[in-house]
Amino acid sequence: MKTDKFSNPDDPREYCREPFMLNNRLTAATNGHILISWPGTGAEDLAGKTVKSKILIMLAAATAGKYKSLAAVELPKKTICFACSGGGKSMYKLCDKCDGEGECNTCGAECDKCNGTNEIILIGGDEDCPDCGGAGDYYPIRVVVTVCGVILNPNYLEILCAEDGVEIAKHPDMDALMFKCGEYLGLMMGCRK
Repeated sequence: MKTDKFSNPDDPREYCREPFMLNNRLTAATNGHILISWPGTGAEDLAGKTVKSKILIMLAAATAGKYKSLAAVELPKKTICFACSGGGKSMYKLCDKCDGEGECNTCGAECDKCNGTNEIILIGGDEDCPDCGGAGDYYPIRVVVTVCGVILNPNYLEILCAEDGVEIAKHPDMDALMFKCGEYLGLMMGCRK
């Protein structure tokens, strides 16, 4: 299973930035919505005692769950990214007409080039689009998918759907979906309604 999508190097919590050791297993947590644990060595022990105890309680249920195969879940349709027109490459820069002020310097009217946003979008180039991360499309905000009675963010579910052999079960005590794939165990938190 690809584990690179389970860490978030920009998260303010150190233990979410890279995998850490927990009970002789590498464990990664993105931003508190999904975590995964697998056999391994070599990572630092970055998580504090409170975080570890919470994760161990959650993963204890994951080892004992009654799993079923992740059926062909139908993910919602993605929206083409406006910022890059679906090409995955774009960048924002300060509007050159209003010098990033959002309004005309002489009359105070809203800038007609940036529509008062202070920025313009340059489509193309070498940088991944900041709005879609270079994918060219994204799931609209507030779009969710329900699996095993758990309401899930489709961005996280898409990670699981890309893997073969994933099995799932509803967590017995939490609004969460447990998953496993070989020796990998994980937990995906449900979304609020």
